[in-house]
Amino acid sequence: MPTAGYAKIGDAKFMIAFKKLATNTKLENIQEYDRVWIAETGNDTWGMYRVVDTGNTLITSNSNIITLDGTSNIHVGSLVVSNHPTYN
Repeated sequence: MPTAGYAKIGDAKFMIAFKKLATNTKLENIQEYDRVWIAETGNDTWGMYRVVDTGNTLITSNSNIITLDGTSNIHVGSLVVSNHPTYN
């Protein structure tokens, strides 16, 4: 099966140096399908991530634990972006 090829930095709307900084990065005006490029994901490699709407509402967030109003395919280690005014 053919692939789409390598991602280009120019494909990303937002850039973050390290994955661990992503938890404290305020991404202004982020929209669904925007791409975020992270230079160091913690595995000595880079990563390109796309923002998708899960259809869930964020209920609470503390100590890196989030509570949603429904089920989703989010799993431990997932990057989560929220537009909730309390948590963004």
